[in-house]
Amino acid sequence: MTIDEAVKKIGHFIDDYVTAYKEDWTKHDLPRLKKCRPHDSFLVAVRTTGIDTLFITGPMKSYSNQLWAEASVSQNFSDVIHWFYDGDKLELRAVDHEKALKICKNSKDMLDKNYIKYCIKLWEDKTPALNEQEWLQREVRKYG
Repeated sequence: MTIDEAVKKIGHFIDDYVTAYKEDWTKHDLPRLKKCRPHDSFLVAVRTTGIDTLFITGPMKSYSNQLWAEASVSQNFSDVIHWFYDGDKLELRAVDHEKALKICKNSKDMLDKNYIKYCIKLWEDKTPALNEQEWLQREVRKYG
C-alpha cells in the first residue's frame, strides 16, 4: 500500500468516526503528510474528538511533534484507534495502545540527542525550533 492510499484510508475512517475537530486532519495533518516521502512512517491516533499524528521519519519529524503525539497516546483514551503506516513495509495497520506506546518510544529514541538539546534550549529562550531535517541541514552548512 502506498502512503497516499494509506492516507486516503485513514481519511475515510476519520470521516466516519470523528465527531469533533475533524478539521485538524485537513488543516494540520494532511498538509504535513503530503510532504512525507514514500518510505516514511507515521502513527495516527484517531479519537471521536480529534486526531494526532506522529511523524516517525521524514521531513516533518520534530521533537515538538514527538512530545505532543506521545502525550496523546499515553492518555489511553477508550475511544482511540491507532493507525500505523510502516514505510519500510508499505503497510498500514491498526495497532493497540501498547504497540502505539512502543512505537512512540522507539520514535523518540531515533531523534538525534543533540537535536533534542537544541530544541530544549530554544524552548527555554521561547524561540521556535526547526524540525530535525531542517536542523541537520543547518548543522551541515554550519560545520561543512
